[in-house]
Amino acid sequence: MPLDRRRRRVQLGAPIARSPREVPAVTAATQRELRSLARRIPVASSRGAFVIDEHGYVLSFDKGMELLLGWSADEVVGRHKNFGFYGDPDELGVRPFELRPLFQGSVPWVDRPERTRMVLTRKDGVLVAVEARLVPGVGRRRCLAVEVQQVVARFGEPSGAVDADEVDPDTALPTRAYLDRRLRAAVERARESGEPIGLLVADLDYLEALGRRLGGEGARSVLREVAGLLRASVRESDVLARLEEARLAIALEAVSRGDVRRIGARLRRRVEQTLLRPPGAPPVQLTLSIGAACFPADGTGAPELMTRAEIALEEALRLGRNRVWCYVRRPRVVASLPVWYDGPAATILGRTRNLSTSGLFVSTLDDLPPGLRLAFSLALPGEDRPMPMVGRVARRADPERREPPGVGIEFERLEEDARRKLQELVHRVLVQG
Repeated sequence: MPLDRRRRRVQLGAPIARSPREVPAVTAATQRELRSLARRIPVASSRGAFVIDEHGYVLSFDKGMELLLGWSADEVVGRHKNFGFYGDPDELGVRPFELRPLFQGSVPWVDRPERTRMVLTRKDGVLVAVEARLVPGVGRRRCLAVEVQQVVARFGEPSGAVDADEVDPDTALPTRAYLDRRLRAAVERARESGEPIGLLVADLDYLEALGRRLGGEGARSVLREVAGLLRASVRESDVLARLEEARLAIALEAVSRGDVRRIGARLRRRVEQTLLRPPGAPPVQLTLSIGAACFPADGTGAPELMTRAEIALEEALRLGRNRVWCYVRRPRVVASLPVWYDGPAATILGRTRNLSTSGLFVSTLDDLPPGLRLAFSLALPGEDRPMPMVGRVARRADPERREPPGVGIEFERLEEDARRKLQELVHRVLVQG
């Protein structure tokens, strides 16, 4: 077939099919009938909605969908959902064809309104994971309205493109492969900026036992609901992914160890306090066990950071589940050493209560809020001058635990010589007992 005629077929909205039997032709009369059916389907979604028939033809595409996906109704309506375009000609004058499906995979046909997760494709190639409501149509030809209820996540922005096979079909979350890629990039950025990174690895407690009671679809429904809770509880820049079965992970940039601990505790409480509603079964309550690790304190690279977070999760499970456990890599030793604010005045901050090569706890009456970044100096035994350091306040003493006033500070920047001398001090105290 001449190239211009092929292009004309695509412009007229012909479906992509290997044989004429796969998708029946759409005549003008058929299109009028389908549009009439589409108008009879009640569609109510402020975020956007579209209607397809049983063969995959798009019958209507509202303004909300235009804003969400960047396609115009004229470009989409009357075409098969697996539409595409011819690109610019190459050096031989051949225009390559690019398939751009409206949504990934297939949509289940339902007899009554139901909710589902699906991944839509924007015009610029970005994938949009949404929670949608499916509404069946009535007529001689089967139709289905897809109403977008909530945008769960976007993949493929300049911050990190995602392939369609990197999206988990059960939860519409990215897979482990995507998380690993994003985590490696985040670590490289952190090496340059000096900002710490946090990683949470969470396990939905006893989901396997729930699956045996409710069936596989019931367990998947609960997992999808928990994934939606977590996605709505973290920043849009944070990467939430499914690792395997009931295990999820969240990569957090520019957060301290104290931030990571607080975020993990907030997520754990939110899941524990939420009634989950599997279809056709009474509401259930589940809990979340979380392991946490931070870069650079707990690992020098993305693989090591993931390993440390999973070790912390295993410890949380061993201790009885439904808790957040931070990876403990370096032992702390009791030591009372003076700490000064860094600056011309050299004002005393306090004295250390304990310390490790990743941070220290200072007894002080100064009211320093968690997250505060500060420069300070630590006087090590036998040294002529204090060692300059930069750290971030990770936590304050908890009066309910009857801790004396003070703050925990984790190191962010530490000269190699200071780190080496700190390691020698910790080792010496441990050996001496």
